[in-house]
Amino acid sequence: MSLVAREILQYAKNINEAYQIARKRKMFVSESFLISSAKDHKAVLIEKTPTDLAMFDPGQDYIVCTNHFQSEEFSNQKENLDQIHNSASSYRYKRVLELLNNSKENTIENTIAILRDQKGLDNKDIGMGNEKAINQLIAHHSIVFEPEKLRVWISTAPWQLGKFLSYDLHKIFSMNGIKKNEEIIDDSLTIPADPFLLTNDFKISSNFILINWI
Repeated sequence: MSLVAREILQYAKNINEAYQIARKRKMFVSESFLISSAKDHKAVLIEKTPTDLAMFDPGQDYIVCTNHFQSEEFSNQKENLDQIHNSASSYRYKRVLELLNNSKENTIENTIAILRDQKGLDNKDIGMGNEKAINQLIAHHSIVFEPEKLRVWISTAPWQLGKFLSYDLHKIFSMNGIKKNEEIIDDSLTIPADPFLLTNDFKISSNFILINWI
């Protein structure tokens, strides 16, 4: 899956080329690829199984993806229905929609707030680390793109709660390679760390996780 994703990132210029790359490669697991194309001015999901391939285009100005397929080809297959009914994917999907509707405008800041969200539906407290939460405090990182502006925000530790560092890809590509040790972050667009890091709840949870790791 990682090799297919890398090939798409390296060679595809638009959604159709991404689809063709995914179609010609074999995978041993099922996966969704969220493809956002500045040239096509939209995003789609390429859904791939070891035997089949489909594309899901919601035809609207947002797209939500958790851990189940949404295309016409796959949505009613038994394996996908089992995933919807027996996992937290559907719950997280509803929570993302709830937060999108509440935010009204999907800014970078609002997008990052959604990625950091630990609440359940209707803002219920469902406990830290709950698999129904969008942020289960297990993710290594998250990334936010603005493809048409060639801007990217990358989270820092721990678990999407640290600063989201901003990079201007126009600037980076114009450098023709990084020839010296220098900072290329755009500090003016950095998103601050989540205030949750300063709470007692976080301190307690961090100590518990550290004990478990030891």
